[in-house]
Amino acid sequence: MIKDKTRILINSSVVTLSTTLDKFIFVVINIIIARYLSIEHFGEYTTALGYATFFSYFINLGINLTIIRLISIDPENESTHFGNALFTKAALSIIVYGIMAISLLFTNYNNNTIKLILIFGIVRFSTQIITSFYSLFDSKEKFVLSSFFTFLFSFSFLTATILIIVFNGTYFDFAYSRLVLVFILIIIIGFYTFKQFVIKIDLHKFKSFILSVFTFTQHSIYSNIIDRVNILILSLMQGTLYSGIFNNGFIFFSSLTFIPTNIGRVLAPYLYKIKFDKNPEKFQFTFDVFTKLFGVLSFYLFIIFFLYSDIFVPVIFGKKYLASIKVVQIVSFGIPFLFNIVPIIIRSLDKQEYNNRVHGIAAVINIISNIVFINYYKSEGAAIAMVTTFLAIFILSHAILFKNGYIRLYNACFSYLSFIIITIICFSLKKYLLSDLFWVYSIICITISYLLLVLLFLVRKNDIRIFKESFGIR
Repeated sequence: MIKDKTRILINSSVVTLSTTLDKFIFVVINIIIARYLSIEHFGEYTTALGYATFFSYFINLGINLTIIRLISIDPENESTHFGNALFTKAALSIIVYGIMAISLLFTNYNNNTIKLILIFGIVRFSTQIITSFYSLFDSKEKFVLSSFFTFLFSFSFLTATILIIVFNGTYFDFAYSRLVLVFILIIIIGFYTFKQFVIKIDLHKFKSFILSVFTFTQHSIYSNIIDRVNILILSLMQGTLYSGIFNNGFIFFSSLTFIPTNIGRVLAPYLYKIKFDKNPEKFQFTFDVFTKLFGVLSFYLFIIFFLYSDIFVPVIFGKKYLASIKVVQIVSFGIPFLFNIVPIIIRSLDKQEYNNRVHGIAAVINIISNIVFINYYKSEGAAIAMVTTFLAIFILSHAILFKNGYIRLYNACFSYLSFIIITIICFSLKKYLLSDLFWVYSIICITISYLLLVLLFLVRKNDIRIFKESFGIR
């Protein structure tokens, strides 16, 4: 049992670290493009990418999660499950892209934005096909392989971005370069996969596959609305200019999503193999340990982003994006709610109806709050709506799992109370003792203080034991 526990922690760390570089590169790309383009053109660029991304996720509909689930519990038919997934995504791509193209007739976007959306549509839809291959690798616990291919694409796009700027290209050149690179990646990853795995399409098993997909379909739709509808509503209500302002603040939040996502990639295949009624303590252990781990990371990031956003934004994006400072401060409140282990545990328990219920309510809250807050506060309103939505998910997901007897919340409540106290202390230190200190030294002082407070309030002998076992320290 100890070996299983430490294996989860080690795999989680490896996967998170291996993809950190990939996420960092895309953040750098976004920063480079934002500084290179005018505010107006960057707003059109981010609007187009956000619009295409929103529609592209409707060809997933939980298929990636289904691949992991079916191959984990039925490895003998992995070729058929994956083949049916590719066939389904290919068919959906044609249908949904047509719907997206028609929907553009009812928007007020200019011709350049519409052209960019059509280009990015092909890019994002192709990317969704590629993620099916990543799910296949993850289901077989080949996490490094999927991380390598994502890094290969991101590094290539970074190189293309730099070349475009050197040769004074336009935002269309960024879009076209991304399109070419996606096609090249599909060829490479397809060649590798078909060489290593036998892919089959079995129409007899297709019905059962679709039924399995339906388990995750609602959640996928709700998550897409929650994650991406804000930039659509913002651009349609207030114009593409505010989309760029919001994006440069929201990137401090969205760039962190890979951490809980990658940990979920490691945990899900492992927990799927465990029956709750036979070993409920494994789920409780996972909940307690990762709640504390997520808390240490998320509250620190919240403190740093909130307190030093007025430094980060002009340094990173330039003074033309000062309006994004407020967005960063607002979205930072959502970071602790983003680092939520409960939806991962719910999925592993095969209680997807719980996640569907929670995210369905949250999707409604998200749409309503976006319309209301954007109307009054524009890009800042979109940030407020985002925090409100993730707070709702956090509270509802914990409540539903506790109510149905799957977890105990005592340790988690104590941890969150401790993090709140630690945060208040750090805020006080910044305001009363470090306000006149150079910001680099100030961050160092806050970081050291935070770590010492975590050791004082939260670290116990059992945590030290788990850490030593995870890294082979005796």
